Amino acid sequence: MASEFPSEFAQLALLINEYGPEDPLRQDANRPPKSTFDGGADGSSESPAPGPSDDGAQGSSDPAPGSVEDTYRYAELRRDGSHCQKMIADPRVACGIPRITLTADDLESHQWSHTRRPIGLPSSYSADALIALGLPIIGYEYITMDLWKDTGSLCILWKGRVAKGVLFIEELLRIGSGPWSSELCKVAYEQVAELSTLSTIFVTHVINSETQPFARTLWQGPGVREFPWGSRGYQTLLGTRIGKVIAYFILGAFGQGVKRIRRIAIWWAGFRALELQMRFDIEDIPATTD
Repeated sequence: MASEFPSEFAQLALLINEYGPEDPLRQDANRPPKSTFDGGADGSSESPAPGPSDDGAQGSSDPAPGSVEDTYRYAELRRDGSHCQKMIADPRVACGIPRITLTADDLESHQWSHTRRPIGLPSSYSADALIALGLPIIGYEYITMDLWKDTGSLCILWKGRVAKGVLFIEELLRIGSGPWSSELCKVAYEQVAELSTLSTIFVTHVINSETQPFARTLWQGPGVREFPWGSRGYQTLLGTRIGKVIAYFILGAFGQGVKRIRRIAIWWAGFRALELQMRFDIEDIPATTD
C-alpha cells in the first residue's frame, strides 16, 4: 500500500522519454525551448470539495508563470493540450496515435513480470470521497507489469489498481523501447472490466517535475479545483506529460470522436500538501460537440 511519503523509487515514476507512439506534438523544431524536468507518482488524497471552475465562473483567471521560459512553456502546454482536445473530439483532425492492440497475453514472456491481487483503496483515499463521486469502494485489483532487460535492469513499470469504472495510476516508468504507458493502462483495465465501463482515471501523488509546477500556477489552495472541457486550465493540464499519457490512452483505446475527458480535477495532499493529485473524468462525446 502506498505511503504518504513517496519512496526513492516512486520518485522515478513517470520518467518517460517520450509521451506516446509517433507523438505528433513533438515535431515542431521552431517551438520555444523546453524546461528540463524529472518525474514521479504514487498515492493519496482527500475527499472531494467544491472548487472554483475555470474561465470566469468563480475565482480569478490563471496566475502567470514566474519566468519568461515558463511563460513560453505554459503557452506551449496549452497549445499541445488544445490540439489533443481537437484530436479526441474530431475524427477529421489528423492524428498520429494508433489504436492500442496490446493485450495481457502479449506480456507472457520471461522478460515480463505480471501480477494481480485483490486490494482496497489507495492509502488516504477515503470511501466517502469515492462514494460522493459515484465510484466503487470495493472490488479493486492491484496490478503490476514490469519489463526487465537481459542485463537485469528494469526498463518499464506500471503499477496501479482497477475496479469497474475506475483506474488508479500509481507508478510509471519507461526507459528506452517497449510498450507505452498509455498502452499498459488499457491492458490493466481490461483485466478487470470492459473498456466501455471506464469513467474515471486517477493519477496519484504526482511529483512529475514538468506537470507539478504548471498545475501549481493553476491552483494551490485547499480543496479540489475542477477544469472543464475546453477551459484554459484544462488545456494546459492536458498538454503536460501526464495529461498526454491520459489523452493518448483515450485516443489509442477508443479512437477519435468516441470518448472525451469531460473535466480534469487537481488538488494537493501529502506532507505539507506538496503532492499533486489528478482526476480525469471520462464521458461519451455528445452528438453535437463543437
